[in-house]
Amino acid sequence: MIPITSKNANRGDFPLLQREQEKTRIQAEINEMGNAILEQESSFEMILIAGLELNKAETAEKLEFDWQKDLLGIVQPIISELRQLIENKRKLNGLHK
Repeated sequence: MIPITSKNANRGDFPLLQREQEKTRIQAEINEMGNAILEQESSFEMILIAGLELNKAETAEKLEFDWQKDLLGIVQPIISELRQLIENKRKLNGLHK
């Protein structure tokens, strides 16, 4: 690059220097915006992950179940009906005798 002096500043080299400075400034702004975007993406991912972790804990609580309790809930009405049928059969047999 040509250094600016009063001699070559008059020849028209000054606009070239301005363009280079403008180019450098724009590149710095682009880099700064790129860094800001990366920071925002990182923040968004952290928020997203934190939300998933909270949701995961809630889901884990819901998924835990007592299989014995569920089995009793299913089998207990069947057993009650069988007892009722057996009791009715015994009463009928008792009446027949």
